[in-house]
Amino acid sequence: MTKKEVLEMLDDMEGRILRSNGFIAGFVTQGFILELIDRKRAEVAALEEGNMMGAVVATGMAGEGGHARIPIVGLQIVVDRYVEYLREELATSRKAAEWVERNIIRRSNRELVVAVCCDSGGRATNIDVVAKGTVNCCLASVAEIFKVAVISNAVNIILFHNHPCGDPTPSAKDEETTRKVREVGELLDIGLLDHIIIGSDGAYYSFMENNVAGSSPDGA
Repeated sequence: MTKKEVLEMLDDMEGRILRSNGFIAGFVTQGFILELIDRKRAEVAALEEGNMMGAVVATGMAGEGGHARIPIVGLQIVVDRYVEYLREELATSRKAAEWVERNIIRRSNRELVVAVCCDSGGRATNIDVVAKGTVNCCLASVAEIFKVAVISNAVNIILFHNHPCGDPTPSAKDEETTRKVREVGELLDIGLLDHIIIGSDGAYYSFMENNVAGSSPDGA
């Protein structure tokens, strides 16, 4: 690989990163990666043509068995906005459904999956809009549901999603998701207090009230 080809490759990498939305996999910032590319570009420019293979290896794109550098990364929670919250708003499943519908669901005509993270005292600490779907479907893996809960050291979560059709009756998929979330939460020591499906005109379905999810939102 010639010096020109390596420099063109670095230019292409820079362009791809600049077109990203600010974060690379693992929440490494654009600035961090671009700084590495600039540093590598300067190193390549100083190399002779015969030493170009070493330059490729050092960028972390070495072949099998080659040497590469990988970043040390960290995760951060970014605050999108704030909503008003009183502790009693999670005291019952109905109040919890009304609170999430008023602050999150009402703003959307698509199906959303929302996780409210709680501390050991049953107080909400943050709200994670886990996924946004279509008018009748929203796919969210169990790993995605627990991502913010794990990072924010949540003790419990309350899971919500809406049915834009207005009927909150759970589907077989809803029941399966509830079971999986409860089982994974037990492994993570993060309790599932309830899974609430929100319909229209105040209608909702609570897995806790139907003796499916486990303990009640107030920890009883």
